[in-house]
Amino acid sequence: MAGLECLQPEDPDIDPQFCLYAESLLPGNYRPSAALLGRRGGFDCADATITVWRRGDRQRALIVGGTTTFFGAIVMAQFALVVWGIIQAPFFGSFAYLGIVVALGYQLSDDAVRAAHLASELQIGEERFRRVVEAAPNAMIMVNQEGQITLANQQAEKTFGYPREELLGRPIEMLVPERVRSGHRGFRHDYLCDPQARPMGAGRELFGRRKDGSEVPVEIGLSPIHT
Repeated sequence: MAGLECLQPEDPDIDPQFCLYAESLLPGNYRPSAALLGRRGGFDCADATITVWRRGDRQRALIVGGTTTFFGAIVMAQFALVVWGIIQAPFFGSFAYLGIVVALGYQLSDDAVRAAHLASELQIGEERFRRVVEAAPNAMIMVNQEGQITLANQQAEKTFGYPREELLGRPIEMLVPERVRSGHRGFRHDYLCDPQARPMGAGRELFGRRKDGSEVPVEIGLSPIHT
């Protein structure tokens, strides 16, 4: 009998792809604040802004991203005015403007450095999370609020016969036998209304559907993701 761990996000306002919490799976007392899936390498201001916004620090995100966007727009606009001959010299060359830029730039640079540090920590947390999930002896699948699969480990591939690429983005019902598939959506909705860690279908025999159409008996544990 295969074991299946199904993780679901608790907060509908948080993108589950940016919030993977698995306290019971991680060694010791380590608990990442979030894990970013599909992050691109490198760091830029836009990346930092998104990171701190997802973290919940909206004020810092606005400072980092908003200030950069604001001054960038002013510079581009004044360049256009000079080219069109509307003004003789751009205001951004004045000492007053440079003073404002220096003052705000100091705050912006500090926030950007902190955001970069946060992004680095989140990337480390993601890598640790992935290693733990991949090393798990049971199949592990994460779904979002719409029931779409957003994460699957190697054991899930072996259990259901699907390569990971064919699981991601697909509805979890693809792994449910057709005879009970229609009712599963209702059960999933009811669970999201009152999410808590518990076994699924206690006292009943549960089956999963493999890619070849065959069925495999499973024990399913549901674990909401606290955000």
